[in-house]
Amino acid sequence: MRLLVVMAVMAGLMQPVEPGRVVLRGSGETAVGEPSGVDEQGVTVVVERDASGRASRTSVVGWDRVREVRGPLAGEASKFAEVAESAFRARIRLERGDVVSAEPLYEKLFREYRGKRGVMSSAVAAGLLRCRLSRGAQASAVEAWVESLRGPGGLGSLGAEEVDAATGLCPALPPMWLASPAVASLASSAELAGAGEESKDRAGVLGRQYVSAARREMGLAALEMPSGTADEGVRLVMEIVKSRSEDAGQRQEGRRALAERLEAKSPEWMQAWARVAIGRSLLMEEDAEKRREGVISLVYVASRGSEKEAYLGGVALASAALGLESLGDSKGASLLASELMERYADHPALDAPAMQRWVVGRGQGAGKGGTKERQNP
Repeated sequence: MRLLVVMAVMAGLMQPVEPGRVVLRGSGETAVGEPSGVDEQGVTVVVERDASGRASRTSVVGWDRVREVRGPLAGEASKFAEVAESAFRARIRLERGDVVSAEPLYEKLFREYRGKRGVMSSAVAAGLLRCRLSRGAQASAVEAWVESLRGPGGLGSLGAEEVDAATGLCPALPPMWLASPAVASLASSAELAGAGEESKDRAGVLGRQYVSAARREMGLAALEMPSGTADEGVRLVMEIVKSRSEDAGQRQEGRRALAERLEAKSPEWMQAWARVAIGRSLLMEEDAEKRREGVISLVYVASRGSEKEAYLGGVALASAALGLESLGDSKGASLLASELMERYADHPALDAPAMQRWVVGRGQGAGKGGTKERQNP
C-alpha cells in the first residue's frame, strides 16, 4: 500500500506543470509572456530568456489591461482583482469620452497610487490628468501631471499629443492662472512644494515651479528656483514665474527670455505661452503705455486661440479685461469680460474674485453652478 501511495505521488510530481499565462482584456486568450511576479503595479512577464533559460528581459502589464492570470500566480493576482476592474472601467470610460463617469474612479485610484512609482501609478495619474484637463480644472490637474511624469521614460502614460517631447511640458497646462480658491489650494500644496528627495527629481522641480507660479498669483513669495539648469522645460516655467515677480528687474529678465523664444520661432503653443506671460507681466508695470502693450499681447493670443488653447485664451481675455480696467477703460474691460463668458462660460478664471463684478452682473455667480474647477465629481 505504501509503495502504491509513493508511486501515485511521484506520478503526480512528474506531470508537466502548465505554464502561467496572462489573459488580456479584449484580446481573448492572447498571452503576452509568462508571468513571473505580481504586485500593485501589475503583472511582470518574461519577454525573453537567455541561453541558460534565465529571464533576460521582462515587462510589466498594468492591472487595467489584465483580465486574468492563470497558473501558479493566480492566487496572488486575485488580490488585485478589484483594482484591476476599477482601473479597466475607468480607462474604457475615458477612451469613449465619458469623463464624468471616469473621473470618480480615477480619483479613488489616485488616492491609492499617489506617490508610488510604476506603470499603474503613471496610468492612473495620466487618466486623472486627462479628466481634469477635459473639464478645465487646470489648477487641480497639476498634481496629477507631476505624478504622471514619474512613470517609465519620464513621460509616463501620456502621448505625444499631450506632452511636448522637447520640453516634457503639457501644452494644455500653462503655469498661468488668476487668483481663485483652486489656485490658492495649489499654492499651499505641501506635497508639490516639499523639499524632500521627491522634489529633487525633474518632476518634483517642475511641480515646485508650478506651485511658485500659483503662489505669485496669490501674492505669496515664490519658492527657490534652480540655478543654471539646462532643462528646457524647467527654464521656460522659470521664465514665466520671473515675469510675474514683484521685483521689476526680475520681471524684465523674464520677459527678455520669453521674447527670445518668440524671435526663435518656437512651437506655436510655446509662443502662445510666451505672449500671454509677457502680456500679464507688462500689466504689472506702473507705466500706462507698457500696460497697453500688455493688453495688446493678450488680445492677440485670445483672437487667434484654437479649441486646444481654450484655457490659455480665457486667461488672456480675463487678464486683458483687468488690464483695461486698470487703464480706466471700463467699457472695453466689460466687453472683454463678456467675450470671455460668451466663449468660455465655465472657464476657471471666472472664479477669480477680480472677475466677480462681471460674472454676477451677467447672472453667472455661484448660484448658477460655478465653473468646472468647483464641479469636481
